[in-house]
Amino acid sequence: YDVVVGPRSALFAPLPDLGLIVIDEEHEWTYKQEEGQPLYHARTTALELARAGAHTLLACRSRERTEPVIANIRAETGNEAVEFLELDLASFDSIRACTARFVDRRLPLHLLINNAGVMCCPLSRTANGFEMQFGTNHLGHFLLTGRLVPAILRGESPRIVNLSSGGHSICNVDLADPNFESSDYDPWDA
Repeated sequence: YDVVVGPRSALFAPLPDLGLIVIDEEHEWTYKQEEGQPLYHARTTALELARAGAHTLLACRSRERTEPVIANIRAETGNEAVEFLELDLASFDSIRACTARFVDRRLPLHLLINNAGVMCCPLSRTANGFEMQFGTNHLGHFLLTGRLVPAILRGESPRIVNLSSGGHSICNVDLADPNFESSDYDPWDA
């Protein structure tokens, strides 16, 4: 039940697992206006893992947007072992840099939670030219997970959790034109 990333040191209590939560903080850290409650898939996962004593690492694009969430989780749980790791799933360079930093530490990765995703956004492209939803939700996670395999293989009973919505039931990916280069773009079909 622990998600842990980072060295085991005097700063952090020794824990049995090493892991990583991937988060799209642009969506996860927003609040529902009418309820004042956070959209909480990733935040709740991180909060409960920290509450259980896990050293939890949040892989996100923006340190500025993520640090207040981390501070809140630390305050609520008393667990200081909650950290930020820079990652933009819409950029293969960012994914490669993030995974290289992690794999070079030679730590085992027992649990990877791929939680980030974008949905129904206006037509836009990743840094590598792919349609944003296809590039982020499919190619980004695929590259990230593949590059973390050395750390995952060092893990004890390692697990990979890929969270998804029911969006796949709306339509199928058009593998002949996944980037909407020759067909009209519909954010619900992307």
